[in-house]
Amino acid sequence: MEDDDTSWMKLDSGTPDTSVPRATVVKKRNKLIMLDDLIREREKKKKQRRNLTVEVENDNSATDDEEDDPADKKAEIVKKMLKDLESESTAVDEKVSLLNWGEKVFYSQKPVAKLITSDDCLPLCPDGNPSATRLLLSGMLRSLVISEGRCDEKTTRWIYSQMIYSPSEPLEKAACQLLRDLLSLERPDSTPVCKLEWIPNFTEITEVFGSYGYRKATLMKESSPCSKQADSTSFGGTTVDGLPTSIDHLDGPPPNIRSFVAFLTSFFQTRNFYQTLSASEAEELLVTLAHCQMDRRIETTSVLFQSCLKALVHYFTEEEWAHSCPRIAASFYSISSNYMNQLRAAKSLHAGDNRLCALQRSVVIQLLGRSVKREINSAAEVVSIFKPIKTKKVDFDFLKLVHQLTSADLYLWSEPEFERNVSVHADWLDFLKRCTLNIASSDERPHATKARNLASFLWQKFQFEKFQS
Repeated sequence: MEDDDTSWMKLDSGTPDTSVPRATVVKKRNKLIMLDDLIREREKKKKQRRNLTVEVENDNSATDDEEDDPADKKAEIVKKMLKDLESESTAVDEKVSLLNWGEKVFYSQKPVAKLITSDDCLPLCPDGNPSATRLLLSGMLRSLVISEGRCDEKTTRWIYSQMIYSPSEPLEKAACQLLRDLLSLERPDSTPVCKLEWIPNFTEITEVFGSYGYRKATLMKESSPCSKQADSTSFGGTTVDGLPTSIDHLDGPPPNIRSFVAFLTSFFQTRNFYQTLSASEAEELLVTLAHCQMDRRIETTSVLFQSCLKALVHYFTEEEWAHSCPRIAASFYSISSNYMNQLRAAKSLHAGDNRLCALQRSVVIQLLGRSVKREINSAAEVVSIFKPIKTKKVDFDFLKLVHQLTSADLYLWSEPEFERNVSVHADWLDFLKRCTLNIASSDERPHATKARNLASFLWQKFQFEKFQS
């Protein structure tokens, strides 16, 4: 009895039975087996689906595989998207390039070794004396010609050739400085200290540009009113079109162009002594100097070119200038077919000079007139161009607006009539304000933000910098 009671008490006290863990272990083991079976079953079904897909594709390929294959359809869609993106990118690049200025103006240089005049038998260098080169570099040549009161043709041509063609920078600069001194030195009675017995004419000047690789624009040859009056063969085959294109010849102008332009600046200021250019020839040279600045490789010489342009516009008499200014302005349109290049040429005319400002306004107003296909003659007509403009159109041409705003800025900023006309000034500011407010800074249309930023800048410029100064 005791044994039975004891055994009963042991069971009742919750003593674990050894059979329970065995049953639990078996159940867990069954669950793991079931999970493995599910995984295997899933893999089996996936394999069956793949096999079925292959069979269907094989059946379809027998009829029209390329059309029904989803992979091929996706590939075609991707190719089309890439092609569309590429075409859109190319179109954007082309539009962006229209905002940039510059084009190649100088090509292969003409060989100049035979063009440098020899210093043999120069009148100022008799036998036994130092060579002309040594005299030029030492400064003795300057003293000799000034003491003579004249510089003979041979010596002048030799100095000139050293300036424009010599590969030696010291010799080139010494020759340039000597010629500029001889041109500018005057006596108290306004007569030259030293008379030059030779001075380059229009043909000889243009030949230098040709030897430097300058090539006249096609439009300038065909439509420039200045070109028709000046010698049409000045930049012709002997100096430009016949230039060799071999890699043995350098591309672009030589460093001597700095000295040459500086010499021309001094030369244009001596019309009272050396009048070798007609009005039409001076017109042609002015357009040529502006065209040269389209080549970005000579951008560092822009100050020299602007000084030269300023000297050249004052080469004209008042009567000649009144007749030549509109003709020169019309010729600027033929400098380039790129509107930004035409604007760049117009900007090169601004040097704080009344004649250059007048020429700049004349150039710009013709560009604006061509852009809207009607004649424009006043500040009021310039501002009237912008009144009907609505920038909310989806396909609005913001690039054209950028061009017109830049042109209007160049014209209105130096136009006396605009300063006096309060209503025109108010209309101009109102349009600039509308552009600034109506075009969002996040506008994704081509050149929209460019137009907005330019309008905002001009709004502040005309409102504060000029009319509140």
